[in-house]
Amino acid sequence: MANGDPFASPIEWKNIKTFFQGLSPILSTFAATHNLAIDEYYHESPSWTFRFRHPRGGAGGIHVERVDDSTIRVGSSWYIDEFENFTRYLKSDEGSDLILGAIDVRELLEEKLKDIVTWNKSDMTAFPDYERFWSLYTEKNGCKCHRLNAFPNPSSRVAMEPGGCIS
Repeated sequence: MANGDPFASPIEWKNIKTFFQGLSPILSTFAATHNLAIDEYYHESPSWTFRFRHPRGGAGGIHVERVDDSTIRVGSSWYIDEFENFTRYLKSDEGSDLILGAIDVRELLEEKLKDIVTWNKSDMTAFPDYERFWSLYTEKNGCKCHRLNAFPNPSSRVAMEPGGCIS
């Protein structure tokens, strides 16, 4: 998902936070059930992101974005960083706009999580040229752009088994 609007007015931010306050019981329970980290309003975006170590490497995320007071967009992404060749591999699903009263948010999040852990690296797109960013750091000294070690492993309920099936 694109970065948010750092220039949103205080009234807009109040509306965004009130909106997520209403959803937070569902979102927090989902995160706790599956051992997912929550990033609230990452890069000033009107969204919460559930982050985790992807079972096939790198990190995955499920993004719940407020479109308006009755609409959300739920998307997902997975990336793998290869520092030695300054390349990020990415697969994402931006999702679509969904009316809150017409969907079961918890069920939708469960489906997204089950889906994202089955994705394959062969379906990812390579984005080279990260050298100018990553050459300032190394993976060994804790590259600030690489927080993979801070992400939890998802619960075994959705972890991949060696045969590629969801347990």
